[in-house]
Amino acid sequence: MARAEPSDAQPASRLVCPITIALCRQGADLGFWPILVRDACGFGNEEAANHSVASLRHMGDTTISDADTVCGMLQKFAAVA
Repeated sequence: MARAEPSDAQPASRLVCPITIALCRQGADLGFWPILVRDACGFGNEEAANHSVASLRHMGDTTISDADTVCGMLQKFAAVA
């Protein structure tokens, strides 16, 4: 199965906001390219959350970004549409 790269994203692609960081792994396992908006994630234990994000970075199949960047990209796509 070909793996999607972030540069392959099209404006018509779906943006799904997972409830938990663990859902990024599940999405990647299903062939999606998850985008984790780090400053939009809540957590019960900061150390555990940081460990989970470090694991996602290591796996390399999740884009980790922040709310300002994602909102800016969505505004660009909206302007094109």
